[in-house]
Amino acid sequence: MNRHRSTILREIKRFKTTDEYSAYKSDKMYYEKRKKNNKRCKFTEEQINFMKIRLNKYLDSPREFIYRYFLKFGVKFPVCVKTLYKWIRLGFYGFLKQNLRHRGKKYKRKGKSDNLGKLTDFRSIWDIENKVSNVGWFEMDTVVGKNHQSSCLVLVEQSSKKYFAIKLENHISYFVSWHNKIR
Repeated sequence: MNRHRSTILREIKRFKTTDEYSAYKSDKMYYEKRKKNNKRCKFTEEQINFMKIRLNKYLDSPREFIYRYFLKFGVKFPVCVKTLYKWIRLGFYGFLKQNLRHRGKKYKRKGKSDNLGKLTDFRSIWDIENKVSNVGWFEMDTVVGKNHQSSCLVLVEQSSKKYFAIKLENHISYFVSWHNKIR
């Protein structure tokens, strides 16, 4: 038979006598027991409607949904978050995966706004009114030397056209800022 003796004994024990044994019946019994063994979640109509509304209309995340389910019905949700994500992916109970909160969106950086490469509090020099007649308007520019060896900060006052040149230790924003160089 090419099977271990314990396997043969287990198959014979499935029936009361050896005369009743049938491989087909044994296989059928095995699959029936497997169906009973598998955990099936049974929900009432109210629970199914609540699940559809929370996940498809209010776009709750699965973790948030499980907490709200507990608050509403007073019982723990029968499956874990990972299984709920699987149900959404497979479309069980009418769940739609495009209704997940972050579906198709990029991840945000933790604790920081996404302003890389953008100037904040920027005011263009062309937006200033009467910049020639007003005293005290400065234009600022940095001049970097050959092979980036040295740099110089140049300030030009608009009305008098006088300029000030300050040699910078290093051409980074810290040394260019007004409060460190001009007192």
